[in-house]
Amino acid sequence: MRTHAIVERFRDQDVKLVVLPQRGGKTAAQNAAALQATGEILVFTDATTILRSDAFRELVKGFSDPRVGCIDAPHESVSERRDGRR
Repeated sequence: MRTHAIVERFRDQDVKLVVLPQRGGKTAAQNAAALQATGEILVFTDATTILRSDAFRELVKGFSDPRVGCIDAPHESVSERRDGRR
């Protein structure tokens, strides 16, 4: 599987692949990953998301306030059509 090979390249950076016994959708996958996560901050995104190079640095700044438990970021939807119409 392509995903397994991609994740393997990041093994030395403590990246782990969570494989579910059956397909359950994105939410089930995120919940399973959250249960196995060991870090203090979780970031979820998907394959259609393009992040700026400073995205993570900017997102974590808000966690310096102990009252903050979740952060969202502004996003812009871009059509895949080349003619600019939606």
